[in-house]
Amino acid sequence: MWEMTPAVNLKSNCNVDYPGMRVLPIRMCSVFCILCGITSISTQTAALAIFLETFDRHYVNFPSDFVGPGIWGGSFDVIAGCLGIAVTYARKKTLLVSTVVMAAVSIFASFSTSLLSAGAASLGVYSSCYRKFGYSNSI
Repeated sequence: MWEMTPAVNLKSNCNVDYPGMRVLPIRMCSVFCILCGITSISTQTAALAIFLETFDRHYVNFPSDFVGPGIWGGSFDVIAGCLGIAVTYARKKTLLVSTVVMAAVSIFASFSTSLLSAGAASLGVYSSCYRKFGYSNSI
């Protein structure tokens, strides 16, 4: 009758040999991606902590500040970098595909983060600054 193929022998899980694929540039780019992700996460966390402490945990005028786009984008960067390093050690086809997909998601998240940051910056000075620090609204 039919023969069942073990899951280990599937062609999608086999090692892929790319003779021209150098390991060192991939690792360097992956480490850079991880460092950018960690920087993004720490910067967004510090900005949220400063904002919440300065404005007594209220006066939210632009809600994307509390969504934490830097945290989400940074986590996608870290995951994409880790997958890139994993590809240099185990060149599986599924791992290569997941690395490319995660890198695309990371690029989209970075683009979205920049759009949300631009939206927050375009508002200029929050009206809550006027209320908090006693400035006049008649400017």
